[in-house]
Amino acid sequence: MKTLIFSILLTSVLACSPSDEVIKTPKFYDLKGLITLKINELNASKPIFIKRVVVNNVAQTKEVKTLDWSKELEPILQTDINKAANSQSYSITTNSTGVYYVLKKGEKLPVKWLNIRPQNDELLIEGSVQNTNFLYQSERNISIFIKKNQLVSYKIDGFQQLFFGEKKPFLIEGKRK
Repeated sequence: MKTLIFSILLTSVLACSPSDEVIKTPKFYDLKGLITLKINELNASKPIFIKRVVVNNVAQTKEVKTLDWSKELEPILQTDINKAANSQSYSITTNSTGVYYVLKKGEKLPVKWLNIRPQNDELLIEGSVQNTNFLYQSERNISIFIKKNQLVSYKIDGFQQLFFGEKKPFLIEGKRK
């Protein structure tokens, strides 16, 4: 009797195994996968970048070899739209220059648009993220340029504004030396 119950339980567990699940292909460009790969490569190779930061019109530029790439590229990771919940939220336009995703009218998601432009051995990715609530408003535009499979440059610019404060613009950009 115990073996019969065990067999039934084992059969039901095996019937629900992940190997029987349908593997879903991403609907949108796998930005998260690409950026995660680049973060790992940058952490391993430690290339030198010229990093420029501008906050409230005060600029600082320095040469850096060691960066926390996960933290540095997090705003770009946040531009990823490849989530199951987003599958019907974006219109997709494909042409000879690339793929353009635009948030459909009436949708309330932070990523407003994302543009993927591959050309030969180059890839340019641009996007815009906007967040608004009753206390806070922000906008962040991202750009990342990859050439010969290496991150060449990235840029994150925009502003943050509290409801009762002034708009605070910022810019973060890095270029491989």
